[in-house]
Amino acid sequence: MLPDHGPFHVSHARALLGLGRHTDAAESARKALALAPDDAAAWTLLGRALLEPVSADSSASPRH
Repeated sequence: MLPDHGPFHVSHARALLGLGRHTDAAESARKALALAPDDAAAWTLLGRALLEPVSADSSASPRH
């Protein structure tokens, strides 16, 4: 891997998110943000990685 290359971590997070690996995607997005705290794509991916599992869980069990 490229530990000091923020765009790599953004791409990696995007790929992991597409595979449904939300925890790993969040970790990769955090690595990107450690290198480039103003990277909007990394922030977006981190948010999606943290929120999508909750959305999937809430859609599986409807509230009454």
